[in-house]
Amino acid sequence: MATISAALGGVTGTASGKLLVWKGRNLERIINAHERPVTVVKCVPSVGLVTAGLDSRIRIWFPDITPGLLFDLKHLGSFNPIAQSLDWDYPNNKILIGTFANEVYEVSDTDGSDLNGG
Repeated sequence: MATISAALGGVTGTASGKLLVWKGRNLERIINAHERPVTVVKCVPSVGLVTAGLDSRIRIWFPDITPGLLFDLKHLGSFNPIAQSLDWDYPNNKILIGTFANEVYEVSDTDGSDLNGG
């Protein structure tokens, strides 16, 4: 599975769990992001990235693509804790997550806690 975000010069998530950071058409660096394939890369310009992987983890990245908060969807009680979609409401410190089990979670981007109690 590969996903791409065109902001920040371009970031691609790979089936090996890595992020490929592009500058124009040139590969600038490779980052170990997830233990399994990356399923989603979502960019918020001037703020950073949020990624998800088949390892059931969500990770926030700073604008320079250094790792920030990491949390696991398994702790939310999901039936299938793998994100297939993400949206980051940075001004309100929320991440909206849609899982492969058709569940939707709204979590805090400061600590990964479930804002609506499941």
